[in-house]
Amino acid sequence: MSLTLDDLLTPKRVVREVRLKDRGGSVHVRALTAGEALAFHERIKAAGEDSRTLTAHQIAAYLGTADGGSMVTLDQAVALVDALSQRDVATILRAGTELNRLDDDAIEVAAKN
Repeated sequence: MSLTLDDLLTPKRVVREVRLKDRGGSVHVRALTAGEALAFHERIKAAGEDSRTLTAHQIAAYLGTADGGSMVTLDQAVALVDALSQRDVATILRAGTELNRLDDDAIEVAAKN
């Protein structure tokens, strides 16, 4: 099937629901578009080695709505770093990292979920 320009300009959102064990519920983690990923990597570089800021940027990038939209601002993500358990933060970051990897295995796993 040949894609049209309109097909290509409409983001195809990949979202995975992950369970936060310490919260007893689930959240959606999203794959980033190429533009979002480039902006995300620039923010990560600018954050330097500040672990709190790096983690907040990841949470802000990866947490999403069920339809793949952004869910939280950076300020809200900073608050989440203080509110969520380390295990729940790790769950979000792991799912986001897996969903946004560029290798074929990661893409196949994301497509199955």
